[in-house]
Amino acid sequence: MIMDKSKNNLQIFLPRSSSAAIRDGYRLFMGNFRKIFRASWIAALAYAITAGILTSIYISQMPQLVILSIMGQSAPQQMIMQSAFTSLVLCGGGLLFAMIVAVLLSYAIAAFTEHQATGAISPVKRWYGQLNTNALWSTVKLLLWMLLIDIVLSLLLTGVIFVAKRYLGNIAGLSLIGLTTLALLALMLPLAYTNMKYLLTPKAHFVPTQLKSYATGMRHWGGLFIVALIVGLVTLLLVLITELPATILMAANVQSQMGMLQGDPVGMPSYMSVLNLVVFAIAGFIQAYIHLSMLFPLYYFYGSIEAQEKERKAPTLIHDDL
Repeated sequence: MIMDKSKNNLQIFLPRSSSAAIRDGYRLFMGNFRKIFRASWIAALAYAITAGILTSIYISQMPQLVILSIMGQSAPQQMIMQSAFTSLVLCGGGLLFAMIVAVLLSYAIAAFTEHQATGAISPVKRWYGQLNTNALWSTVKLLLWMLLIDIVLSLLLTGVIFVAKRYLGNIAGLSLIGLTTLALLALMLPLAYTNMKYLLTPKAHFVPTQLKSYATGMRHWGGLFIVALIVGLVTLLLVLITELPATILMAANVQSQMGMLQGDPVGMPSYMSVLNLVVFAIAGFIQAYIHLSMLFPLYYFYGSIEAQEKERKAPTLIHDDL
């Protein structure tokens, strides 16, 4: 009876407050963490290794140009060419990292799909996990659509910045840029609901789902804001804690490079590159699940919105039957 009660309390389609959605979301994540971990640990490991390698390359190469720019010195041609090559490597690695992120997120979407249908998350049978291709394809399509939306909004904001700099004063220009940025962020917030609906609705199409559901997301803007704010703060705190050793190493690397550019001997041990990779990879592995946990409160608030909308429309349906 106790298990049934706990399961009923964690049903998805129940009217919930923002705080209840956050609480139940983290409860579902922690209560099924072993299942989620067993299903996704290879993707999380790939996430961690890729993040570790890219971060190690970045802090060992790119800060040199920034430091020289701050010091007012011109960089040697060889350093510029090396930095350009490093930038290309980072771009290619960034694409690979984005693909790994899509795979990692798809495990959460697959868990949500199963939980929405059955009220539970089943353990995987294989030690190396199990990839849900439908969830992965939906996640990839969503990320591509969001990339397109980000590009359009970035172009719009760039146009606003151009107009503000050319035709307005400093105060008026900064005010216009700030208000436009806040307005765009506010308009993006309902996508937290519409995107979840797109991912969890079988055979859904992105544009029709957004057009039909955006007004509903806007109607629950306040609740979405509270959930996003609290979850964001919790995630930020956890990331700062897990990144503390990596941040210390990053600061030490930058300080060493500043000394080298001024003629000082190398102040870092020879094993520093390996230590960087290991520390950044460990931090990345932990952060993979920290970021994954962010989706669970949003999943529950999506279910709460669906339940509230159903209750809101119920009197209309009864009236129509009469």
